[in-house]
Amino acid sequence: MLIWLINGIGPGWFSLSVLVFLGVALVAFFSFVFWERRVSYPMLDLSLFANRRYAFSVLAATLQSLAVFAVNFLIIFYLQGVRGYDPLIAALLILPLPLLTSVIGPFGGYWADHDRFNGTSPASVGLVVQIMALILFVFLTPNTPYIILALALGLMGLGGALFWSPNTSTTMGAAPPKRLGVASATLNTMRNVGMVCSFAVALAIAAASMPPALVNAVFLGTVGHLSPAISSAFTSAMSHAFIASAIICIIALIFSVVRGGSKRVPATTTSTSSMEPVSPEPSTKRSVS
Repeated sequence: MLIWLINGIGPGWFSLSVLVFLGVALVAFFSFVFWERRVSYPMLDLSLFANRRYAFSVLAATLQSLAVFAVNFLIIFYLQGVRGYDPLIAALLILPLPLLTSVIGPFGGYWADHDRFNGTSPASVGLVVQIMALILFVFLTPNTPYIILALALGLMGLGGALFWSPNTSTTMGAAPPKRLGVASATLNTMRNVGMVCSFAVALAIAAASMPPALVNAVFLGTVGHLSPAISSAFTSAMSHAFIASAIICIIALIFSVVRGGSKRVPATTTSTSSMEPVSPEPSTKRSVS
């Protein structure tokens, strides 16, 4: 699948020579599913996905990773190639994202622990915040003030902090108690698949929106600071990638909202209706002789 995405940049994703890779990927995927459903000890326990809440939580995590993990990749190119910053300064300028994530992360976990819907609420709110950040990224230009970029990066970090821990809590809460290890490994595997594919999808969409002659100049680092014409072309192509990321994030939000989460039942004392009346013990007065 990755080979299909990357090799389709030049000749196109629907050219015959590139479609071969997509065909191999689909055959391999369905063969894997067919085999895993029939072996006694599968590598991937597909029975876990029979639980709607678990399956939709994993899908939300995968799509969220697919949507947002290429943000740093594109923003670094933007800061170095378009804005002309050196690598160290560019790395420092994206700090609002990890800083907000690290500071707000514990509060996301606290909210999930006290959420009536077992973490669904903060996870969904986190995705909404990240969609807002992606929309801001769409409107970046070669002359956008850094404060706008910092705001978008901060929103992206805030959304991630509200999503990751609560979504993991919801996912593991839906897994069978005796399958927690396999459930956790499956979640992390699917999340990593989303991360890896995120870079390929972002690169493919951005590169497809640029003149072929400029692709190598931008993504292979054959030039340093881009000329105004190339900077404008790259910024436009980057916007297309962010639009795709926003759409993917919206789909993740849909899965997050409709996955279903049972309301938490607050612990209460035993109700009086369930209490059996207790008969008083007979009095044992001593008679005085």
